Amino acid sequence: MTDNKSDFSSLEPFVRFSRSLSVSSPAGLSGRVPLDRRIFFLSSGCARFTAGDRVFDLGPGDLVYIPSGVFYSVGVPSGGAVFLALNFDLAPSRYSGPAPVAPVAPEDFRECDLSESVLVSDAPELDSPFLVPDAGDLGELIEKIDGEYSDGVVFSRSVAGAYLVSLLAACIRRLRFGAGGVSASLSERVLDYLHRNCLRRISNAEIGEAFFLHPNHLSAVVKKRTGMSLHRYLVFLRLNRAAKLLETGGMSVCEIAAECGFCDASHFSREFKKHFFVSPSDFAVKN
Repeated sequence: MTDNKSDFSSLEPFVRFSRSLSVSSPAGLSGRVPLDRRIFFLSSGCARFTAGDRVFDLGPGDLVYIPSGVFYSVGVPSGGAVFLALNFDLAPSRYSGPAPVAPVAPEDFRECDLSESVLVSDAPELDSPFLVPDAGDLGELIEKIDGEYSDGVVFSRSVAGAYLVSLLAACIRRLRFGAGGVSASLSERVLDYLHRNCLRRISNAEIGEAFFLHPNHLSAVVKKRTGMSLHRYLVFLRLNRAAKLLETGGMSVCEIAAECGFCDASHFSREFKKHFFVSPSDFAVKN
């Protein structure tokens, strides 16, 4: 199957199957290659996942993600384990309907049989198996997905897909930023500082001095957190504030440019049109 390149914001995830899965045999689940993507959230017990060349030991509240086309097996100790399990696609699939696609034995696997083959340019984490430890709060999202899938009421597919987007975004954020580590704390403090100071004219050097770090390092921190450089994120915050002022009315373009930290109205207008695809004056009229 030909790879389809996309970015996270344009994904159309589809929950193919959702259930509570009890595994009682010490043999666990024999090794198979899934043709769709899978998430397992361990509700109780313990388990060991072998996924490709990686091994994950799970306790209650841990979550594991398995991409399509990656051989995996599950072992459980005596006493068994209970999972919340999801099968899903990231985009429209070659298999129609909300039904599971059976995994295949390694010797029977063909890449052309995958339900979809999406490469997410800004979320490469989705290309490989991963473990999210201590993900108990994410279990609530999975329960909501399961509820929508099981009830099958009007718009259930769309609502379940929206919850799945939130779940995947939360997993990727945990992988990148942790759940409160030092790097996460720094990025949160930097973003908070930018939110509080974005409306005044502030240089990258001044921001660096506030954190005793080189501006290039801070820019890398901001880019990892937001996908934007330090400078572009500042412009983004200013433009959002400007759009709200334009919509409210009562201020000229020149006044708003000065209020939002732009050096002059011309610079503000260029940046605004680049971001919103319309001039500030036209935006004010249309809104």
